[in-house]
Amino acid sequence: MARLIFQDNGKPYNPLESKEPDITLSAEERTIGGLGVFMVQKMMDDVEYEYTHGMNKLTLSVCLSGR
Repeated sequence: MARLIFQDNGKPYNPLESKEPDITLSAEERTIGGLGVFMVQKMMDDVEYEYTHGMNKLTLSVCLSGR
């Protein structure tokens, strides 16, 4: 298992609450933004967000065995 933790003291922002992009549309028809969060969620086994003690914390986990 590999785990990446991104942490900052910026404004609270939960990227997991972002609206999922409509990937059935062409690139020209889609609005800008949101595809990166979508791709990370699809590639990782687990993505968690929490805001505690004035800190945003995004944890990405992926199992490396069997990939």
